[in-house]
Amino acid sequence: MKAVRGIAVWGALASAGLAHAHLPPLFDWLDKSVLKRISITGRRTVGLHMHSVSGDREAFDSLNYFGQGSKRFTDTGQMTLVGNQVLGFFNFNMTLTDDRYTDPQSKRIWLDYKRDGFQLGYGDLTSASLLNTNEFARYTKTLSGATFGYNKGRLSFKALRTESKSSARTRSLQGANSPGPYFIGDSQIVNDSEEVKVDGMTMRQGLDYTINYQVGSITFVNRIVPPTSTIVMSYETLGYNSTSGTVQGAGLSYDMGKYGRLGFTAIEQVARGGTGLNSRTDRFQGYESPASPYILDFEPLSTRPIVVKVNGILQIENVDYVFGKDSGNNTIYSIIFFLRPIPAINEVTVAYTPKPLQTIDGDRRVIGFDYKLPLNGKKGFVHYSQASGELQNGINPLSGTARGVKAEYSFGDLKARASMRDVPSNFVTVETRGFNRNEKALDVGLDYQKKAWGWGLSANDSTISVRTNKADGTSVVNESKYANQRAFVSYNPSAKGITWAMEHNRTQSKFSGSDTKIDTTALSASKSFGKLNTRLSLEHQSGIGPITVDETTQRGALSLDALRFIGDYSTNNGWFFGGRASLSQTKTLGKTGQGSDLTLSTSYRPMSGPFDFEATFSKSDSGSLATLGGFQNGSGIGYGGNGFSGGSLSGGFVNGASDYQFVQITPNYRVSNKATLNSRLYQSRSSGIYNSNSETTSYGLGVTWDLGNSTLLTTSFDKTATRFLGVATRSDSLAFDMALMGNPAGQWSYRLGMNTLISGNSSDFAQDSLGFDGYMRYKINNRSNASVQFAYGRTSGYLPQTDNFFGAFYEHQLYRNVSLIGSYKVRRVSNLDSALINGAYRSNGFDLELNFNFGG
Repeated sequence: MKAVRGIAVWGALASAGLAHAHLPPLFDWLDKSVLKRISITGRRTVGLHMHSVSGDREAFDSLNYFGQGSKRFTDTGQMTLVGNQVLGFFNFNMTLTDDRYTDPQSKRIWLDYKRDGFQLGYGDLTSASLLNTNEFARYTKTLSGATFGYNKGRLSFKALRTESKSSARTRSLQGANSPGPYFIGDSQIVNDSEEVKVDGMTMRQGLDYTINYQVGSITFVNRIVPPTSTIVMSYETLGYNSTSGTVQGAGLSYDMGKYGRLGFTAIEQVARGGTGLNSRTDRFQGYESPASPYILDFEPLSTRPIVVKVNGILQIENVDYVFGKDSGNNTIYSIIFFLRPIPAINEVTVAYTPKPLQTIDGDRRVIGFDYKLPLNGKKGFVHYSQASGELQNGINPLSGTARGVKAEYSFGDLKARASMRDVPSNFVTVETRGFNRNEKALDVGLDYQKKAWGWGLSANDSTISVRTNKADGTSVVNESKYANQRAFVSYNPSAKGITWAMEHNRTQSKFSGSDTKIDTTALSASKSFGKLNTRLSLEHQSGIGPITVDETTQRGALSLDALRFIGDYSTNNGWFFGGRASLSQTKTLGKTGQGSDLTLSTSYRPMSGPFDFEATFSKSDSGSLATLGGFQNGSGIGYGGNGFSGGSLSGGFVNGASDYQFVQITPNYRVSNKATLNSRLYQSRSSGIYNSNSETTSYGLGVTWDLGNSTLLTTSFDKTATRFLGVATRSDSLAFDMALMGNPAGQWSYRLGMNTLISGNSSDFAQDSLGFDGYMRYKINNRSNASVQFAYGRTSGYLPQTDNFFGAFYEHQLYRNVSLIGSYKVRRVSNLDSALINGAYRSNGFDLELNFNFGG
């Protein structure tokens, strides 16, 4: 893979550079068929470094050349290359990145060939799949390998051989009477791999929830998730010290027209040995505010050292920083908060060993066939699927056969559907995401839609097999019950009017010997009054089941009432007003808890005029009955390691009570065509969730002033105060930044900057900083320029240091996007506290760098 990547990158870069040179007529075809079909964005720098270093070599290695100071040769930057129908049939899409702030998911390379029904592909692909005609022998995951396909006429074929880059998981979480955030239990969720359901209803990203892929949390929009509800999420997660093994398989489908479609699928997943416990280092620029979390790319292994440094100086837990906590006061090692402001010019490094994630517990194989028969043309179908799967390991081998049939038929405006599944507890298939589970289930439903009216009835009855693995590798299977009945009616007029819907759900479940029953009735209505859009919904729940209050679990009744409102209004002259509010009340065992979520926003953005602003207020409180312990409505039973998604559960974070308040106002005023004022006010308070259990108030003012003659002056002033709840620790800071930059007519250009951070001596560990920087460049001709750069930084108080830098540069443009840069650099970092023994060094030397810059 590395060889292919290197050839592709440097070949594309050379081609793009030469594309701007004059080409003889002999190469016109090459220019049209290759060079003009390739687009490149980003930048890449290849460097040769010859430096002499004395002092703390580790600090030099960390703070220079994107954390690669120990390397003589470096290759850094991020670049995306896209080829479309190169030579008429060849496509590729590559993102190549290597710097100190790399996203682990950003590196990828994909090449494919398409012609006459054939398709070949190689590289990294998100959501790779086979034909997936069989519901029990499906495969959809992120891969790194090769695919082959053919689709022409009645025949379709697809095969792949790959190393799986991720682990598929399906997890269930109980609602906590708040929008969230809800911790999934895994970090580095593969982008766009998630599917989310709440009580069996599909949620849509952006409309119903937002997700933090790095830390692994979801926050719902426009809704409180009550403690009686279950969130089920299927997703993929990247593992650093783990592997999901090799996957190979093929799917074949033949369409016989009115006689049906026949499909065959065979997939094999072979487990591989562990990768060992390798460490990694994540790097950050200082965030300045103590309330801003530093989120690691992977969840650390807590039994291995977690080494935190700032500019090469070792930091001490509970003195310089703390780890995040969940609502159960459990430590979240992937989230770090500093107890003092860290200037943006400083670098934070965290060295740790990522926690290995068990993915598959042996070799998995599945072979299946399916047959789909159309009924009366396109009015309906009957689809039968069968698959035999097995798990091979030396402790607990499994094998079984899953069978299922689905049928749908439309009687004009009425559509009927039914399905039966028999997936025994000993059935396993390859690891994939989705909502399948080991169960015997029957589903039936009717839906009617005519003009504005619609109604529906559905019922589900399932016996679910829940397999629990013991420490010795053996497993125990327990059966759980789940049943659901649903009825709804809706009215959606095409003309102006009230759109409304009413729905009733009843669920019954039996899990771990406890019976639960809950009835839910919901009514919603929406209407637009000109430019005012409104939506109102009411919900009532009543149920009985095992409930935990004050650490005591007993069977009891509960009731829950919820109200939600959403509205927005806009005007022609630039005003916008929006708001959403949710209220809930839970009663059980003589206790009452209330939850609330309110967000108000407004903005003024006229087409013309000197003034604009945005303002947002948000407050969320889950109340005293945020969780009900053992209450389980049944929709999340049977996930978290079954025959379809392998791997042990990780994390174990508690999603409990939370209280959050946020205010932000950002007005801007254009004084003249040359001067603009921008200001900001920010206030937040959070407790019970991962943020920091803190209260922060910040305000600032900035000025941008065009002085004429291509000279720009920018200044900003910000004051921040953070108080950590429950402790005496606090952090105050005052930051001031100013920069003067100019590119006047002629050959000279320059920049001068100054920054300062004053902590106000709010603690024994307060730290102040002062810095100056600048550069001056002289344009020799259209292809060459010479420049000098300098920087001075000084920190005082806690862990005092000085940092001095000077560099002289010469740059020559080889082609339009390619330049060669030679430089001589001197840097000295000194400790002002004689007790400090690390972080200080001196360096000087030459660099020779080849720079590719394609913008974007």
